[in-house]
Amino acid sequence: EFAYHIESKLLESIPSDLVDLTGIHVEQRGVGTILREAKRNNDDWTMTAMINPEKKVRDAGTRVEMRIETLSVDGRVSACAEQVGPIEKHRVAMLNLLQEWGSMLTTLTSGHEATKRRVRNMPDEFHEERPAMMRLYSDESE
Repeated sequence: EFAYHIESKLLESIPSDLVDLTGIHVEQRGVGTILREAKRNNDDWTMTAMINPEKKVRDAGTRVEMRIETLSVDGRVSACAEQVGPIEKHRVAMLNLLQEWGSMLTTLTSGHEATKRRVRNMPDEFHEERPAMMRLYSDESE
């Protein structure tokens, strides 16, 4: 019921024209489950975030894991954001998730303007103008 409540709140926060292209998944997970999965996937970032230098779990307890992903209209590109945190901090995690997802969508759906400043060791194509990587609507130009 808790996960469903969060999913519903996240869904309410998504623009109605993106609902059909967007998936949301929320679940409660124990620390042990998260750590076993991180170990199996060689996920050092998660291991470091959840275990302190004394090899003890930081903030033991159930976590809430939230994911939101939006597909481009052609299904070839997606924007995905994820947050994992203590249940008691789920509201902050929801806000952070929506902000990260929104920023990612803005970046992926915006064109890349040509840059005059050259970054060393980057190919010339990096500095050239390019169209957006992701289209959300079928009437957008290719």
